[in-house]
Amino acid sequence: MSDLPPIVAFSAPSGTGKTTFLELLIPTLVARGLRVAAVKHDAHTFQVDRAGKDTQRLRAAGASRVAICNDRELAVYGDTDANLGLRELVQRYLGAVDLVIVEGWRQEVVPRVLVTRADAPRDPYDARDERVIAVAGDRTLPGGKPHFPVDDPGPLADFLVERFQLENSPRTS
Repeated sequence: MSDLPPIVAFSAPSGTGKTTFLELLIPTLVARGLRVAAVKHDAHTFQVDRAGKDTQRLRAAGASRVAICNDRELAVYGDTDANLGLRELVQRYLGAVDLVIVEGWRQEVVPRVLVTRADAPRDPYDARDERVIAVAGDRTLPGGKPHFPVDDPGPLADFLVERFQLENSPRTS
């Protein structure tokens, strides 16, 4: 698993605006020519497929994995026999990208950006944690990590490109 793309996690309490910020950051990175994957970890049960659709019917018939695709989109649904670790998930399904952005995966030891907002609950992560490489927010945190505005993703995108040397990524060639 040594040829994985860089992985960076974004952490904040629910409702802080992680996804909203990533909706700004991802197109900024894509505009720089990068292929970005996003992974959301959910500790709860979720249902992606809908009852009565062909993919759901095929899964109900016993298929452990069902894929649906066309010339623009791909989706794979299936069961897993274990909670895949982040690196295994990236290796199996997401390796052909330049950067993997994750939400959740709190226990994983990967570089992490804290998203903060003055009116949001405090994050259980401490900005002095060695996994934290930056803070994106409208308030500063102790720890001396680089701080970026939450309403302008450009500076953080520049930081990530430089930090992970993405301008010369073999995947973008």
